[in-house]
Amino acid sequence: MEFIYIGNEQSQEELVAFIDKHLGGTLGGYYFAFNEEQSFQLRAELKADCVPLVVVLDQNLEVITRDGAADLMHFSPIACRNLWIQILKSRVEEQKRETEDKQ
Repeated sequence: MEFIYIGNEQSQEELVAFIDKHLGGTLGGYYFAFNEEQSFQLRAELKADCVPLVVVLDQNLEVITRDGAADLMHFSPIACRNLWIQILKSRVEEQKRETEDKQ
C-alpha cells in the first residue's frame, strides 16, 4: 500500500510537526504541504477540491480509499492501516470470485 497525505500546512516545518504529533511516522508514505508544487499536481490529478486529503493506493496504484483523512480522524493510524488492508483484501477476494465465475 502507498499512502499520500496532502495537508493544509503551509510549510515543510508545519507539515513535519503535524506528522510527528498526529501520525508519529507510523504510516510511512508521501506527505505534501499545501503550497508544494507536487501538491498542486496531485490535487489536480486526483480532482481533489479540499484538504487535508489522504489517499491510499494499492501496489498497482489503484485507489483503495480517498477517505483516509476521515478514517484518521476516528481511528489510530494502526487501526486505519488494518482497515485499509481489509478493504484491499475484500477487493482481491471479489476479483477472484468474478474471475472464477467467468470460467
